[in-house]
Amino acid sequence: MPAGEGALALRLKAAGFDVSCSDLYPQIFKLEGVENRQGDLDGRLPYDDASFDYVVCVEGLEHIENPANAIREFSRLLVPGGRVYLEIGFDQGP
Repeated sequence: MPAGEGALALRLKAAGFDVSCSDLYPQIFKLEGVENRQGDLDGRLPYDDASFDYVVCVEGLEHIENPANAIREFSRLLVPGGRVYLEIGFDQGP
């Protein structure tokens, strides 16, 4: 979350993970055979509580109004003992 075109999802699937994706703009997703639901990190994500062992968010939090909401949602989605992996990108400017 966000899934983008599916590059990370492809790598995770190749590594043997079951992968489900979500993105604000799911129409840009290009990977066949992987679920991709429309979701907004500022709102409620489209999955049930305790649905995942891992949640991965690459360069998403810095683009939303309410990162605290996204963190709460990641926690809601994880099974007990699950893990969140975050990467935050910052513009270094010119």
